[in-house]
Amino acid sequence: MKNSPGLRSEFFSAHDKLLGQWHEADFFDVKYDESQKSLELFLKIAARTPVLESVNHRIANLYMETGNYEKAVPYRRKELELAQAEGGDNLSATYSFLAESLLFTDLLEAVKMAEMALKVSTEEGVFWSEGVLNKLSTLEKRIDAGEPLAAYLEILNGEYIINIGLPNYSEKIALIDLALDQYSPGISGEEKALINLRQELKNQMQADSQEQLASD
Repeated sequence: MKNSPGLRSEFFSAHDKLLGQWHEADFFDVKYDESQKSLELFLKIAARTPVLESVNHRIANLYMETGNYEKAVPYRRKELELAQAEGGDNLSATYSFLAESLLFTDLLEAVKMAEMALKVSTEEGVFWSEGVLNKLSTLEKRIDAGEPLAAYLEILNGEYIINIGLPNYSEKIALIDLALDQYSPGISGEEKALINLRQELKNQMQADSQEQLASD
């Protein structure tokens, strides 16, 4: 009964449907201004296969891209839970991904996750994990010292946080907005630098989108 042709057919049909949704989600993920469509498809995939670490990772990334940082965190935590159960070499990176997402909502917790990333890091990943922890710890200390904008500027111009992989202009712009909204004391050198950087990012994002639209 368990190996009946009907059940095999149903299994392969569900597999093909899932694979089709994944390919479609990938297609929208790389197109300009289509992150929401990609997110909706990955959420459908997650409803059928919630224990796939890669699905939770992609959903968290897309929530970050669309500015829903609080919604990204539960999927980062689920990704971490699955990585812990698997016990693979990517556990440190998963902690770092969570730390980066928490940068937008809970800096103290972000530092704790960066500490965990370093604790479980492989020998090859120690250098990177130390860099992430150093940047977040420095941000926390400089906020306490009354120098938050300089610290945010350092992160945005650095290489360890929010600068990994494909251009993520929207996340950087959102981090600038967060810094200016929470800590802007008036016109200062750091504030001007952040405002200028935000405009540069917006210009680059627009140029990239126009280039992509022209190539479609």
